[in-house]
Amino acid sequence: MKFKPKKDLKIKGRPRSSFFKRALTGASTALTICLTYGISYAQVEPPEDPLELLPPSLKDSNFRLDSSGDLVPAIVMELDGTIHGSLSPDLDKFLQKNSDGSLKWKEAVKLGKAMFWDMQIGSDGQACASCHFHVGADNRTRNQLNPGLKQVVPKTTFDTFVPSGGGGADYTLVQEDFPFYKLTNPDDRDSDLIQEIQDVASSQGVFPSSLDNGVDPLVTSVVAITSPTPFGGPVPAKNIVQDTCNDVADPIFHINGQNVRKVEPRNTPTFYNSTFNFDNFWDGRAKWTFNNEVIGRRVESPIFVGEDPGTAMSKDMQEISDDDLHPGSTASQAVGPPRSDFEMSCANRSFDQIGKKMLPLRPLGQQKIHPDDSVLGGSMIHATGKGLAAPFDTYENAIKEVFLKKYWGDTTQDFGGFTQIEKNFITFFGIANMIYESTQVSEVPFDVWREAGSPESGVPGFGVDEIAGAKLFVDKGKCYNCHATALFTKASVLHLGSENEEEGLVERMPMNDGGIALYDNGFYNIGTTPTDWDIGRGGKEADQELSFTEQWIKILLGENVPDPFEVNPCSFEVPFAANGDDFPVAQSLGHFEVITCPGDPLENIDDFDTALPKVPSTLPSGNATDIAAL
Repeated sequence: MKFKPKKDLKIKGRPRSSFFKRALTGASTALTICLTYGISYAQVEPPEDPLELLPPSLKDSNFRLDSSGDLVPAIVMELDGTIHGSLSPDLDKFLQKNSDGSLKWKEAVKLGKAMFWDMQIGSDGQACASCHFHVGADNRTRNQLNPGLKQVVPKTTFDTFVPSGGGGADYTLVQEDFPFYKLTNPDDRDSDLIQEIQDVASSQGVFPSSLDNGVDPLVTSVVAITSPTPFGGPVPAKNIVQDTCNDVADPIFHINGQNVRKVEPRNTPTFYNSTFNFDNFWDGRAKWTFNNEVIGRRVESPIFVGEDPGTAMSKDMQEISDDDLHPGSTASQAVGPPRSDFEMSCANRSFDQIGKKMLPLRPLGQQKIHPDDSVLGGSMIHATGKGLAAPFDTYENAIKEVFLKKYWGDTTQDFGGFTQIEKNFITFFGIANMIYESTQVSEVPFDVWREAGSPESGVPGFGVDEIAGAKLFVDKGKCYNCHATALFTKASVLHLGSENEEEGLVERMPMNDGGIALYDNGFYNIGTTPTDWDIGRGGKEADQELSFTEQWIKILLGENVPDPFEVNPCSFEVPFAANGDDFPVAQSLGHFEVITCPGDPLENIDDFDTALPKVPSTLPSGNATDIAAL
């Protein structure tokens, strides 16, 4: 996306569009992103009772004020007495309807849950749920280490734990290995260092392998895995659906030349409540608008549409939904792992090939389903006890039960060696997973306490200690400055949904060094590890910047950016040259102009308080109530 200046507007003798004028008020001279450097300031006027800063329950967050001050529905909705993430109003362009005119969202939940938990999706038995099966996350301990491949200079060798002396590929973590950063006195940060492990505890995925060009990963057989591992201990006998991939020697994930499963370079978060994330993944690369790609608008994958069979034509999802399929970051996230050669796939496998493999298969065909499963139990279970019964007895039939015919009805045309339903499998997978994940919402004791009127005596699960912790959270700790909303994160759509409407995805922040930096709203660098171990939001995907701030700077330079957004941060010293020099030339020459919004609080920096209090080197002991509450 490229924004061209209008010729009828001039600033300092140079033409600029109204958008560019707003943009100029926000450019930082150092072009520094707060997500990468520094600790912030924030204006704080605490109420008499710190608990007044706490958000309402998730259910009571159903309405918010829009930019005009009107109450509008937020992203929480209630179905069948339970809380869900909201479903995009644009889904009626994709889902079939029941006889009463309602969308078949319940059928979509069934399809999405089957896709999420199905081991057949992966090349060698990996499902999405393989890394999300324990409270939505991963509690495995064996072969869960990555040496640090996300470091600015990728680290490819494993560290050694103290005192166990273990570590490396296929190592089994033990309690004594934690924390990875150990001091002789944990309460004194100036005490001697015992251990600094730069490895990341994450999730194992697939064995290193590759798909030969021109070969579809079709099911050749159902393979019974019964042989022992080369590292000791048998593997329980089980059947998996195997893709036709070739083993590839891996220089990192092996023991004496014997491959082990590769491990992701970032820890696996729970997928519970992921429906409320504005962007998904730790670095936010799964964008809020779904167009068949994990990386959003950076790659436009076509969806093939025909109103009638035999008349299909190529359109992309942006043309169909006009960027209204949001919140959709869980769909963007869902279509990433099945193609990842770390997580679920042998290298070089496309989603078209995944579709060709999966469509004739029975959903969950190699797995038993509990008869009391709330979504897939009872009459949904196939007579064999494994997989689903009709009309969900094949993925093709299930998709035809849920999605409109125009996305699968063309059986006559060739779409690059694939049929229409195979080509659109990525769309079905992303949307069905998104709808299923919208049901995975936790209602915690905090919500119960808030809905009960926040009694001083508390409620079961949220008593006086938890209330004391909540006061610390918003008062002394000031955690709430970043962990706001009922979801306790500013990266949620409860916060960024309205910020996006108000051009607030990029904001300014005074720094402890007295300077001012731009940052991506909701992303903060307040971790305990060095920034260059993982620059997160400051990185790239498909050679495009993930950060809205970095993209906005490119807009100022007249370059294309992949994400559609506008910002209006205000109050920045910006490079400017009256003699017509270009933006970078003005910057290099030191030509700057300060533009400050009227009444901007930055005019009096003394009114600001540090958002994160300075932690003393030695922590006080004996405050059991505070510790228990936190």
